[in-house]
Amino acid sequence: MSQFEQGNGLVRGVVVTSLLALFTIIASLQSTRCFVQELTPSRSASQETDRWTYFQSKAIQEHSFRLQMEVFELNRLLGHSHSGVQKFIEDKVREYDEAVALYEKEKARIIALEEEADREQQEARKTRALFDRATLLLQGAIVFSSLGMLIQKRVAWFPTLAAGAAGLIYMMNGFFPWF
Repeated sequence: MSQFEQGNGLVRGVVVTSLLALFTIIASLQSTRCFVQELTPSRSASQETDRWTYFQSKAIQEHSFRLQMEVFELNRLLGHSHSGVQKFIEDKVREYDEAVALYEKEKARIIALEEEADREQQEARKTRALFDRATLLLQGAIVFSSLGMLIQKRVAWFPTLAAGAAGLIYMMNGFFPWF
């Protein structure tokens, strides 16, 4: 008499199918969370536009200061005889140099913020793909498990175990990235 005829196989099948369904729900919920995170990253469209506008304003200001520095440098090269004018030009050139350095730092910071937001979005996309694969494999395992209970053959459990194990590996990789 087989285990299925005694009822043990059917009970095991129900338990395995229930666990697979539970893991499928978890993977599906995590996939949805990652999808929402991917669509609504840490920056909104208006924030991205604001950052780009801010970046452009800094670039324009930097360019303006560079042009004014060139004018001062030209005046210095022409060599005004009055020492007060020369001192004023040198002070302005130093002041504008500091302003340009500040604008360059601010532009670099803005670029770093955008790159970080893009990395977060890419990570969410990658994680969502892992949970999507896990959901697909776990759903396949549920189908194989159901078929195994229907035909009551032990051979039908091998695809269930393979698909379920692969689905669990992908799901765990979504939580704790291994590969």
